[in-house]
Amino acid sequence: MGNTAFYGGGMLNWDSSNPLLTNCSFSGNNAGGDGGGIYNSQSMPTFTNCSFHDNDAIDGGGVFNADPSSSVNMPIFENCTFTQNTAYSQGGGMHNFSISPILINCTLQGNSAGAGGAILSWNSSLPSILGSLICGNTPNHISGPWNDKGENTITDACPPDCPDVDGDGLAGVTDLLAIIDQWGAANSPADLNSDGIVDVTDLLMVVGNWGPCK
Repeated sequence: MGNTAFYGGGMLNWDSSNPLLTNCSFSGNNAGGDGGGIYNSQSMPTFTNCSFHDNDAIDGGGVFNADPSSSVNMPIFENCTFTQNTAYSQGGGMHNFSISPILINCTLQGNSAGAGGAILSWNSSLPSILGSLICGNTPNHISGPWNDKGENTITDACPPDCPDVDGDGLAGVTDLLAIIDQWGAANSPADLNSDGIVDVTDLLMVVGNWGPCK
């Protein structure tokens, strides 16, 4: 937290280093070059339940992934969050160069860059993204090619922190009934994830956050 380096303010993984990181947090780090939170080069780390918050760099505010050797290294990010990271050039949340990371059930929210607020990929990079929420990034969400593995939500407006349809401060039965009443509707307050339709995803948000709003 709060570290500074030219490459990889929070961590530098280089040349076949393949660490396994779980429940880690990279916050407030800075890179004078690339990879504010993490710089991965020719390595295949796995990050599970990790957060990248408020990191900044020239490219890859949260993470910079590179594999100039064009090998098969693929960093894996599962259940990770990328929030409020900044790249002064490209790839606010993540920058990919000649590498194809895998993102599973991740959230990329409120990141910013000159291009690719959430993710920027180029030079044969093809990240695979599954079951992830990508919202509120500027000036755009994803620049460059990517592989949509399904169940992704990409929207300018992020879902509320608490899925409380009726405003009573609880995620509960009345919210479920409101969603069922508005099932299939567009432009409805019951569309909690702002994907344009009231459906099972909104219902699951209420169930997953059952109880008082935090």
